[in-house]
Amino acid sequence: MSENEILGQKDGPIFTVTLNRPKKRNALSFEMLEELCGMVDELTYDPEVRIIIKGEGKVFSAGVDFNSLSALVGRFMGESASGGMSIRTDISKYQYLLTRMEAIEIPIICAMHGAVFGMAWGLVNHIYPADDLYQEADIMAADIIKNAPIAVGALKRITRKGQGMDLNTLLDMEANLQSILLRSEDFQEGITAKMEQRPPNWKRK
Repeated sequence: MSENEILGQKDGPIFTVTLNRPKKRNALSFEMLEELCGMVDELTYDPEVRIIIKGEGKVFSAGVDFNSLSALVGRFMGESASGGMSIRTDISKYQYLLTRMEAIEIPIICAMHGAVFGMAWGLVNHIYPADDLYQEADIMAADIIKNAPIAVGALKRITRKGQGMDLNTLLDMEANLQSILLRSEDFQEGITAKMEQRPPNWKRK
């Protein structure tokens, strides 16, 4: 992988990740995916961080890099892939990288511009004029930062894990998380700050 295909920059509580492969329309090689996941994974130790992912150049991303796919296809047709075990191992590895980024409790905002191919289907929350996109992403991140980190993390967990669950199971999960959040110091701080008309000082516990 060429150097600097994944860039990271921290500005206060906002960490911006840039896909920096514009000549290839930011197509993601498997090496880039590993680096991206590793960079995001390290940020989980700073619960106040909110992550924005954007792409350099004319488009956000063209999806999976075909050179990476063709390398896998060649390997999958070899003798070492007999029985399919190595194929399942590779697929599981890249599935893990994607689901790991979904699973962390820190919110991730994708500021997608131009054409977006592949994995972004059904995940668009807002549409903005191109000139306003990154400013609006910053505003969204700033709005999320105003909320208690443990509550934001709990919301992300229940939203992700609740997909496909029956209503009773989902309500039970929500009740369990609420029983933790309502006894937290941040809950008390949120109520107090509201009554005193001041910004809350989240303690993350």
